[in-house]
Amino acid sequence: MKLSRSNVTEMAKARRIERSPIARLHAMRKDQTAEDHAAELLWAKLNAAEQKLHEALRELSALRRALSARAADDLDLRRNVRRLEVGLITDVLRRSHGNQTRAAQLLGLKLTTLNAKIKRYGIDPEEFG
Repeated sequence: MKLSRSNVTEMAKARRIERSPIARLHAMRKDQTAEDHAAELLWAKLNAAEQKLHEALRELSALRRALSARAADDLDLRRNVRRLEVGLITDVLRRSHGNQTRAAQLLGLKLTTLNAKIKRYGIDPEEFG
C-alpha cells in the first residue's frame, strides 16, 4: 500500500473511530453479549445437573425403601427356614432322582419327617424321578 496523504488521513480516521466512545461501546456490547450467552449456557448446564441430582436422589430414596422392606423380610425366621428347607429338599430329591428314602438319609432325617415336610411345602417328588 502506497502512503499518500489520503491514505494516511483514512488510517487516522479509522484509528479515531476504533478508539471513539461509540466504537468502544459497541465492542463492550459485543463482549457483554458473549458473556450473557456464556452465562445462559452455564445456567442451562446447572439446571440440567440439578435435575439429574433430583432424579438420583429419588432413585436413592426408592432403593432405601426397598432395602428396608427386604431387610424386614429377611428377619422373618419362618420365611427364611421355609426357603432354606424347600431349597435343600428339592436339591437332594434332584440328586437322588426322587428317591425319598435316599433323600432322607442324605438330609439326616427320618423318612416320616421328610414326608411331612414334602407335604407341608407342597413339593412333588415325582418331579425329580
